[in-house]
Amino acid sequence: KASAYSSTWCSGSTRDGRLPPIDAKNQAEDILNSILPPREWTESGQLWVQQVSSTPATRLDVLNLQEQLDIRLQQRQARETGICPVRRELYSQCFDELIRQVTIFLR
Repeated sequence: KASAYSSTWCSGSTRDGRLPPIDAKNQAEDILNSILPPREWTESGQLWVQQVSSTPATRLDVLNLQEQLDIRLQQRQARETGICPVRRELYSQCFDELIRQVTIFLR
């Protein structure tokens, strides 16, 4: 099923003139969605939306990311030197994940 975009809307101030508190979880998700926009595609006439996870990474997740990068570089026979589209694609995916992890960590 398609998931909805998450967004935060501030409808105004409280009676004493202060702004209402910001929901940190929604704010982090909004930041993640602005950095790494949700992917959308249609399959069998149905719209699907995949959003970046806001679940913090563990130390094991980071180690697995490094291991998976090394495995995929070998599987896809990425060149070690020079311009290599395969290496660029895999490192781009890895950096997206690192950006996601740091964004969640700093919220």
